[in-house]
Amino acid sequence: MKAIVVFSVFLFSIVYPSEAQVRTQKEPAGSSIGKLKVYPPKAVTYTNIYIDWNEKVPFTIIICDSAGNAIKQWNEGPIASYQKAFYVNQLTDGLYIIKAKNARGELEQRFTVSH
Repeated sequence: MKAIVVFSVFLFSIVYPSEAQVRTQKEPAGSSIGKLKVYPPKAVTYTNIYIDWNEKVPFTIIICDSAGNAIKQWNEGPIASYQKAFYVNQLTDGLYIIKAKNARGELEQRFTVSH
């Protein structure tokens, strides 16, 4: 019974992640470069992008459609904590991916647009 509960919690955390923590390719497996959170995950007018890097770094934010095609991107200066309201009025309804890339790796989080 205990194993079923633990496995259920594990599956729930995979299917419904609240934050993205991504392993980098330049650091050992299991290490993390930071956290990315998108709220609300179901955007009508805008969604907030929150990023906490483990160190101050310049980075690029890329908004992709569900097929992975880049729709919009911009660069940000070297900072450790970032917050921005991203307005979705020019996006059609559907699933999108926000990627935050720096020299050490990439964070990724999904969100939907529903006008």
